[in-house]
Amino acid sequence: MSSVLANAAGRLQVATDFRNTSAERTLETVESAALGPSMNVGPPDEKESFPSVLERLSTRFARVSSAEVGSEIEPWMERVARSLGLDRSVIAEFLPERGGFQVLYQWTREGFPPMPMYFANDRVPWIAAKVRNGETAVVPSIHSLPRNASSDRVHMRGPGGSKAAVVVPFCIDEEVIAQSVLET
Repeated sequence: MSSVLANAAGRLQVATDFRNTSAERTLETVESAALGPSMNVGPPDEKESFPSVLERLSTRFARVSSAEVGSEIEPWMERVARSLGLDRSVIAEFLPERGGFQVLYQWTREGFPPMPMYFANDRVPWIAAKVRNGETAVVPSIHSLPRNASSDRVHMRGPGGSKAAVVVPFCIDEEVIAQSVLET
């Protein structure tokens, strides 16, 4: 499993944070990333350690009823994003018949533009192609995009764009059904 981290320059990095062993999952290096506290503790605390927040997040979602899951997602997205120094966190469902995705949940830092509720794949075709193929798209900076990603570059330079992004596909039976977008 991977974790998305923001370094001091605001660039996103992906770091391996868990290793499956025969009897346990062992936490590896996650730099000093932190996630906010439990829903019942108050506002996000950007100083809590990643392992601690991961534990709280896991505990919370293990105990929440299916009827309450939806109301828990965005506050936890905020805690994750704030702790990593991100500006936007999105969970979106793929709509293959429309050639894009529909935002289901979103948190955006004050002053950063929210993602439109519908986002067409042709705005970021290089990223969309990677995700549709079940691959994580990691863009640590606009300069890291390949030459053939000119539309993606134009979008990232635009008013709703970002300096860096990680887009992770959610798959069921090898079919991409949704994605998580983390941006700064």
